[in-house]
Amino acid sequence: ASVLLVGGYLLYLGETTLGRLVAFSLYQQLFFRPFRIIADQVNSLQMGLVSADRIFRLLDRPEEEHLEGQVPATPPPYTLSFEGVSFGYSPDHPVLQDFSLTCQPGRVYGLVAPTGTGKSTLFYLTLGYYRLQAGRITLGGLDIEAWDKRALRTQIAYIPQEPVLFEGTLRENLTLYRDLPDEKLQAALKKLKLETLLEKWSLDSFIAMGGTNLSAGERQLIALWRAALSSPSVWILDEPTAHIEPETEKLLYERLRVLAEKAIVLVVAHRPESRAYCDELVFLTRAHAA
Repeated sequence: ASVLLVGGYLLYLGETTLGRLVAFSLYQQLFFRPFRIIADQVNSLQMGLVSADRIFRLLDRPEEEHLEGQVPATPPPYTLSFEGVSFGYSPDHPVLQDFSLTCQPGRVYGLVAPTGTGKSTLFYLTLGYYRLQAGRITLGGLDIEAWDKRALRTQIAYIPQEPVLFEGTLRENLTLYRDLPDEKLQAALKKLKLETLLEKWSLDSFIAMGGTNLSAGERQLIALWRAALSSPSVWILDEPTAHIEPETEKLLYERLRVLAEKAIVLVVAHRPESRAYCDELVFLTRAHAA
């Protein structure tokens, strides 16, 4: 801007020509372009170093122990019970305190909770990632502490607000490189009544990293499809309709009703429209539930 200002002034005084001013402006841009490229590369390098540090710290973490355990003697469907559950990341700051709830198969439970009240913590406790400080959680009448952790996590489908999708085909994102026949993929899709997905996307369609070439609704429906392959007894959805349009939201909750025929569905439902699809609402406040 300063070059154009000074050049314009000199042009006004007649001490330069318009051609010289344009040429000087172009040469200036060419001169600084390598410096901008270097700055961008340095920024990319710094981001790469931060990402590499996170990867190495993840690889250095010890593997989870004590995964072996029991499974209920009876097959699904199971009842999920929270009995006086208390937990905090530090002794002086409880996140959950004396939380109790019994969830029956065939029902959709809407969890209404402000940020920081422990809804994500409750999900992680259900998956057995943390140990309770008080109370217990049972699935199928068996304490999750006694459950075989691999079997437990097969019985629980957790779908975050932003589903994780990898660069690859739709098939690879669904199977996660397991050897699953296409017939099983299509059977799960038919069960969810989402056959229209394959009208636009084939199993060999390319999915970009993070699903950036998909809409938010399509990412959620694919995550739902992937989780259905394990036939879980409990579905946990962390605010699944936060970024999707009303038509897809309606479609998603209709599919949740299909899932709830033989399973428990726990869904974070902040929006009034979402709550209308739930059989029961659970209001989670600071350190307790109502």
